[in-house]
Amino acid sequence: MILLLLFMLTSTDMLALSDSSAGVSSETRIEESLSSGNLTVVQGETVMLVCTVLNLGDKSVSWVRLKDPNPQLMSLNNVTNSQNPRFRALVSDWKEFVLLVKNVKEEDAGLYQCQVSGPKHTSITRTVSLTVIEGNTEILDGPVIYVDPLSTLTLTCRVDFGHKTPEFLIWRKEDKILKFEGGEGMVEPYLEQDQQGRHLSHLHVKE
Repeated sequence: MILLLLFMLTSTDMLALSDSSAGVSSETRIEESLSSGNLTVVQGETVMLVCTVLNLGDKSVSWVRLKDPNPQLMSLNNVTNSQNPRFRALVSDWKEFVLLVKNVKEEDAGLYQCQVSGPKHTSITRTVSLTVIEGNTEILDGPVIYVDPLSTLTLTCRVDFGHKTPEFLIWRKEDKILKFEGGEGMVEPYLEQDQQGRHLSHLHVKE
């Protein structure tokens, strides 16, 4: 007697089998290479804390600020849970969960944690540190500089943004732009720096 056994595979089983044979994990995980690490920003900038979650399934993603004595829930999925209008929750393709912070202030510094929670109360987390520094801009030998008539005046602006490079520098007199350095149209790839790593810009004023 010959027995013929038939195995019925559902589409879900076929997908799981295909993923397994291809070495693709179906487990929910935070993709660290596509998520934010520790960040340092200058006061007044906009920063995005990004948490990229793969294979989310029926789980939820939240951003929590780790503050003593009680942690503060900042967002849940695409819902903002802060009364501060500078904070906003954003979601892209239900994979990239972002906590956007506008006009960053010193008080925003600290630890933030991305939490992925499931219906069985299991969770995975990723913690990032946000450091906020105060940028400093000054004109050397200022604010009052004396110069002889008909001579050339060289003004030097020194910018200290920690280890960050300014996107651009603008010299302005009242409503007139005298010089623009940086941006996509920048001729030199890098701004000049002194030995302490502070960025320098020079403006030459004739007569």
